[in-house]
Amino acid sequence: MNYPRGWFRSRGQRIMTGHEHLRLEKVTTPERSWAEMEIRRKVFIEEQNVTPELEYDDHESDSVHYILTRNSTPIGCARYRRVGNSVKLERVALLKEERGKGYGRSIMDRMLEEVLPLEPETVYLHSQTAVAGFYEKCGFTTCNGVFKEADIDHVKMVLRDREMQR
Repeated sequence: MNYPRGWFRSRGQRIMTGHEHLRLEKVTTPERSWAEMEIRRKVFIEEQNVTPELEYDDHESDSVHYILTRNSTPIGCARYRRVGNSVKLERVALLKEERGKGYGRSIMDRMLEEVLPLEPETVYLHSQTAVAGFYEKCGFTTCNGVFKEADIDHVKMVLRDREMQR
């Protein structure tokens, strides 16, 4: 996996840089679930004006949720779910003040570590067009035109075949 210079990985989920301790873990407790929902509220509902009804959807219970903490403070989240023989990555979010620090890439790498052993036919996501370049750097490619989701322009992106062979 590729991490920003100076980072190292231990036991599949801990990442350290300088004096900061990052941890990406599955959401398994009510407290972690609340923290994940709070990050999604700040990012998607407050910043991007997504309605709560669209943000908190019918797939909450059939998704695997993750939360990223820095020094035990929740700063990011993501989830994935099975869709037929494929896996869809969703709700990747970082608090505004935590963006641009490489944490998003760490989330994506960890999620792919989890889903690739499931041997899905495809791994895909719906990216907001404003951040499609980020997902391209993570190994995804656009496979269709622009469409609206929650009144925001999106594109469907799939993990490139060679990335599936990790």
